[in-house]
Amino acid sequence: MPIVVACPGCPTKLSVPEAAAGRPIRCPKCGAVATAPALIPAEEVPVVDAAVVSPAPKPKRVLADADESDVRPRDDGDEERPRKKTRPRYAADDEHDRPRRTRRKSGGGAAVAATIGGLVLVAVIGAGAYLLAGKKAGEADAAGSPFVKKAPVPAGWHLHTFPEDGLRAYFPAKPAVATQRPGGKAYGVGWSVSDIVLVDVRDAEIITTCYSGLGSGVETHVAVIRYRGRVPVGVRGEIRTQLTVEPNRTSTRTVKWLGNDALEQTNLLGSVQRVGYTDRLVVFASVSGGGSGRVRPEEEAGFFDNFELTR
Repeated sequence: MPIVVACPGCPTKLSVPEAAAGRPIRCPKCGAVATAPALIPAEEVPVVDAAVVSPAPKPKRVLADADESDVRPRDDGDEERPRKKTRPRYAADDEHDRPRRTRRKSGGGAAVAATIGGLVLVAVIGAGAYLLAGKKAGEADAAGSPFVKKAPVPAGWHLHTFPEDGLRAYFPAKPAVATQRPGGKAYGVGWSVSDIVLVDVRDAEIITTCYSGLGSGVETHVAVIRYRGRVPVGVRGEIRTQLTVEPNRTSTRTVKWLGNDALEQTNLLGSVQRVGYTDRLVVFASVSGGGSGRVRPEEEAGFFDNFELTR
């Protein structure tokens, strides 16, 4: 059987015959010289008999729930005897030591709380919806919604729209329409010289006027002033001041019109004028009976109720 010798000069494993044991050998790859190990005679190696070890016994299982008094030697009569009932894990008097089942109780409480919270939420939502519906109804009434009762349009009246301003109205005859750019800082609107209301139009973009029924039994006049941005707050204040201090105006009241609060005035001749606002518009509208005084109530209501926003 050959002897395997590790070369001291390189990783080569050298195979040497048993006859070369104890003699020097040379590595054919690197030329290093090594000595083959001598063989040890068999009789010089002491032989020791190995002892057989038996496997360790498995530990016996001990029943934790069993009482020491329950363990007793088994005799021949055990087969006929009924087995002793196992002792319950918890004694009857150890109620305070038993784990209490609180999950069902807590779950019931959470369900009750969730139910109450849901009822409260429904009540709040209902109240909010009721208030919102009332507000929307008021706005719809002011804007002339078809779902709100309003005066019918008088027979024979003509519809006219203001597409750039988002308005429409009915007139007793086809209106004469004119548009103009503001030429100064103020623009006068009114039935006559004594009724003129001056409006600051320095920030206005365009003014549209409509006249209808001049010389007939029902005369209407509309002026729409559109601003580049929102209507200045000062403009509204100035208009209100002028409408409330003039002595020739017999009555002034606040009404809902065009979705906001508007001022309505009646002059000594029976003409009725309203001034309303939107975000970018100031709207003047008046109706009168010409030289015969105030128009009939159904014509007045038909004019103002059907003067509406379209957007």
